[in-house]
Amino acid sequence: MIETLTAEQEAMIIQNRDQWLDKFFKFDPRTDFDEVRARRAIMELYSLAGLSEPEVVFVDSPIAIQAECNRRLGTNGELYNYSHYGNAGDFGWIAMYDTIQRLGVQFDEKTSNGLRVMTDIIESGCFMSVQLQSLCVVSKMPAAIHRDSEMRLHSTSGYAISFLDGTGLYYVCGRSVEPEIFQD
Repeated sequence: MIETLTAEQEAMIIQNRDQWLDKFFKFDPRTDFDEVRARRAIMELYSLAGLSEPEVVFVDSPIAIQAECNRRLGTNGELYNYSHYGNAGDFGWIAMYDTIQRLGVQFDEKTSNGLRVMTDIIESGCFMSVQLQSLCVVSKMPAAIHRDSEMRLHSTSGYAISFLDGTGLYYVCGRSVEPEIFQD
């Protein structure tokens, strides 16, 4: 059990934090997206959940996920729930467990394997997904993320988060702004 940290361990924690933040904020889906690694990890995620391998489709944005699900499932305007795991929301806890492992804490084989799968999903460039029984539609990471000096999502001239297909999300000082209000 670790009760106190050495100066080297404290420095490693800061370095690892910064590396994980860079993985998120400096990821370029045009050059960094690894479809082979992402597809393999998603197949493993389904296997860990005891599910059959799904058809995996990659798109450029969360909006494109919804359109692709509707197209493939023959629905019109249905809103499919984004997954709780296997997306960008996992960055924080995966970074934490990675740091804990780097400090020398060992996990059992099942936990280590699950962490590896989740790390592969994140590091390959998966941003959001809809995970259904036989279909998984995944969007790539944003093409650009803009923040203010306080590191909040922010842009007063356009999308704060923009995707390869030209869609995006507006934020001002870390607060989501509806397109109609922003453009007004």
